[in-house]
Amino acid sequence: MSVKTEIKKTRNFQGLAFTLAISFSTLIIVVLLIASSLQMYFSFQAQQKDLIAHQQLIAQDAANTVEGFIREKLSILEAVAKRSTLVIIPEEEQKPALERLLGLEPAFRQLVLLNAQEEELLRVSRLSKSLSAQLMEYNKGELFSRVSQKETYISPVYIDKVTSEPMVIIAVPVTDVFGDFKGTLIAETNLKFMWALMDQIEIGRSGQAYVVDMQGYLIAFRDISRVLKRENLGYLKEVNGFIESSGSLHKSRAEISKGILNTYVLTTHAHLNIPKWAVVVELPVMEAYETVMMTLMLSGLVMLLSIMLAIVSGIFLSKKITKPIIELRDAAEKIGKGQLTAKIDIKSKNEIGELATSFNKMVEDLNNTTVSRDALVKEVTERRKAEETLRESEQKMRAILRASPIGICLVTNRQLYWANETMYRMLGYEEGSLSGKNTAILYPNDKEYKRVGRELYAGITESRTGHVETQWIRKDGTMFDCILRACSLDPTDPSRGQIVTVNDISESKRLQAQLLQAQKMEAIGALAGGVAHDLNNILAGLVSYPELLLMEMPEESPLRKPMLTIQKSGEKAAAIVQDLLTLARRGVAATEVVNLNNIISDYLKTPEYEKLRSLYPNVRVKKDLDKNLLNILGSPVHLSKSIMNLVSNAAEAMSDGGTIFISTENRYIDKPIRSYDNVKEGDYAVLTVSDTGVGISTEDMEKIFEPFYTKKKMGRSGTGLGMSVVWGTIKDHRGYIDVQSMEGKGTTFTLYFPTSRKKTARDNSLASIEDYTGKGEAILVVDDVEEQREIASQMLKKLGYSVTSVSSGEEAVDYMKNNSADLLILDMIMDPGIDGLDTYKKILEMHPNQKAIIASGFSETERVKKAQRLGAGAYIKKPYIFEKIGSAIRDELDK
Repeated sequence: MSVKTEIKKTRNFQGLAFTLAISFSTLIIVVLLIASSLQMYFSFQAQQKDLIAHQQLIAQDAANTVEGFIREKLSILEAVAKRSTLVIIPEEEQKPALERLLGLEPAFRQLVLLNAQEEELLRVSRLSKSLSAQLMEYNKGELFSRVSQKETYISPVYIDKVTSEPMVIIAVPVTDVFGDFKGTLIAETNLKFMWALMDQIEIGRSGQAYVVDMQGYLIAFRDISRVLKRENLGYLKEVNGFIESSGSLHKSRAEISKGILNTYVLTTHAHLNIPKWAVVVELPVMEAYETVMMTLMLSGLVMLLSIMLAIVSGIFLSKKITKPIIELRDAAEKIGKGQLTAKIDIKSKNEIGELATSFNKMVEDLNNTTVSRDALVKEVTERRKAEETLRESEQKMRAILRASPIGICLVTNRQLYWANETMYRMLGYEEGSLSGKNTAILYPNDKEYKRVGRELYAGITESRTGHVETQWIRKDGTMFDCILRACSLDPTDPSRGQIVTVNDISESKRLQAQLLQAQKMEAIGALAGGVAHDLNNILAGLVSYPELLLMEMPEESPLRKPMLTIQKSGEKAAAIVQDLLTLARRGVAATEVVNLNNIISDYLKTPEYEKLRSLYPNVRVKKDLDKNLLNILGSPVHLSKSIMNLVSNAAEAMSDGGTIFISTENRYIDKPIRSYDNVKEGDYAVLTVSDTGVGISTEDMEKIFEPFYTKKKMGRSGTGLGMSVVWGTIKDHRGYIDVQSMEGKGTTFTLYFPTSRKKTARDNSLASIEDYTGKGEAILVVDDVEEQREIASQMLKKLGYSVTSVSSGEEAVDYMKNNSADLLILDMIMDPGIDGLDTYKKILEMHPNQKAIIASGFSETERVKKAQRLGAGAYIKKPYIFEKIGSAIRDELDK
């Protein structure tokens, strides 16, 4: 046998040994894999069957719990409705029964009793009357059709406008002893009490259970915020299956799909018989198949150990063959590290030996190459650093865009390509939902869309951005003011798109409008205050002189009636001046403890109210006054006048008839309310006056509190100051006002007054003239207007006082240097010269305990209060009236 033949046999033998070792290991592994796979498959099927049955049992138990909740409420209502006398007994007997039911069942918010003619007999509610009738949402036709057939009616679920909680209407027929239909009992039921039921359902460690209606809307879930958003889950496979089945009681199969938390879950659902809702139960896939996975892991471990045994056996058989391969690997690693002089010294003549020869030849070729390894390493390192820098820059830019308080988007060919989270939040859309949409959907009309495009893009140049102010529409249909700014992504190629920023300026515009309104009212108020002061001095003769003359006239005098007419005209003019002072917010001393209920009741007994009723005979007035209403610090006169103006306006808005609702209640505001006024936190006594009249247009809403702005009929209305008086009174009482109106449906004024825990004082009886006549005491009258001094002097002499008058503060100081007076009557505003406060200070230096009262035709200013803190007594307003000036002097002298 030749040498070449022997070498060939050796090669064949060594290659065959390696192949046998690999084949043996592979055979064992294949057998183990098949056996383990079959075992795992059958185990998985058995455990999955048990898991699905358990999941369906949980879903059915949950459905029974929810249905039990609804059936319990139905049973309670049906038990009450079966009282044969419910619709025929008097209201005072019906109401306690329904109120007791409302108190015992917290899930009921309102109970309404109707007769067979669908007329409301009684309503008990946890809400105010003005809200209770407006909030219930149901199909009246369907309700009465079902109930008249003696069937139960359950409405679709709706979200309450006040509490944002899910509500449902349940109605049952009221029958007599013979089973005849006599009426309907309706309950507005709060479904938030089912939320606790969902929390009590245990589904593994982290499973979910929730309730949906026939349209797929979420009714109950442990995440209350999603319920309050009225979220529709029709996109979930399990919920969609329930919707498509139209509530039919087919059996649901447990399936794996995406769940309510956007994770993969094992899900199933169970139907309710009444109403047609479904309870969906979800269990995370990993948790659901936890036991199955443990079994698979154990089987895999056994299989892994078997494979390792097979591999060890193969290694043992191929040990001699692997040794040269290891040497080959080590040599290759050295070459990879740049040691190009390394060679493999293997003398075997088999396939590995031939590989070693080829490897050594490759090393020689590498030594001859001209490429520097160091240069390659440097280039790779620099490229990696550049990629890392770019990645960090992208991360920073992404964080900046996410944190930006303004909306930012990329627009290409008038289509939205990309937008940041702020912009989606501003518009109310889900992130990414507007990509590829035309920006025209954001504008109120096509005309505005074209205008903005024309002006915005016309302003873009290489050196500056274009900007324009417009209005956009949110997903919910509401509009907001915004400023758009745009610049080209690439100035040389406009087709690449524009970066547009969106700044919401709605709040700033609203605040600016409020500021302008306040400044306007302040300016008009300053003017009105100055005019009122001068008019008071002019009116003194018209009010005070007639009172003096009437005291001297006999009852049968023919001049007595004209004089009374002059006096009443003067008093009416003085009332208008008082309105001007209220408008100037300088005439209200809100220091008396009063109760709004008393003010309202007293007004409804006045001649002014009787006159209003005669002018509008078709207008009804209903009141709902809280018996436990808290007191406030206020001015009864101004509060009464404000109520009169509000009721008068309401009647004027219903010339063809209607209803005025007057209500009071205590209300605690725990979060600031944004309305016509921004109401701060705190306790308030709330007065509401609403009507069912023509309403107020948007244009008029901004002007209703401006002086002399009125749309009333001539001959029936006042001076155009009515609503301005209401505004000034509210502000002087440190309160707030809200106005809600809709054209054709009516207007509601809501007034918020800060409450006081003080008690109201007892009413003083009317005093007679003998109670405030003088005893010869010396009075010094200080006034810069001659007519005022003359009127005051005559009145005081008539009351029995010794009177001296001077025309300035300086004269008063000179007089008191050598004389004394039991009391001073100080005019606060005297021009030129020192005013009443400075006069009083100088006199106190000479007579430390000098008594005084303050008189002014203007208002109770801060300087008046300073004089009172120094010792001055009461503050009285001009023009003078016998009783007021006499009582003030007598009270001060008798101290």
